[in-house]
Amino acid sequence: MKEKIDSYCGLSCEACEFKTKMNCGGCVATSGRPFWYSEGSTCAVAECFKEKQASAGSLSFCGECAGFPCKTLQEYSNDPEHGDTPRGARIERCKKLKKEYL
Repeated sequence: MKEKIDSYCGLSCEACEFKTKMNCGGCVATSGRPFWYSEGSTCAVAECFKEKQASAGSLSFCGECAGFPCKTLQEYSNDPEHGDTPRGARIERCKKLKKEYL
């Protein structure tokens, strides 16, 4: 069974502790406006993805982008304070999803 694509960047919204706690629909379901989003703020990864999707067509997540993994995604994934544990986890999940959805 294929894993559900619920974020653009490769995070698993289903596994996120804040999904239920903060009543978050997840990245894809909210068009890149998860629980921490506030008016005037943006997620650089979601904005990048939506730009690429508009120009490239039917992308579902960052792993399908010709520029994957881009600098923006790498910075988010490896940020020492707010990045992945382990670092690069969302990039690895994107690689896994890409294989599943090919």
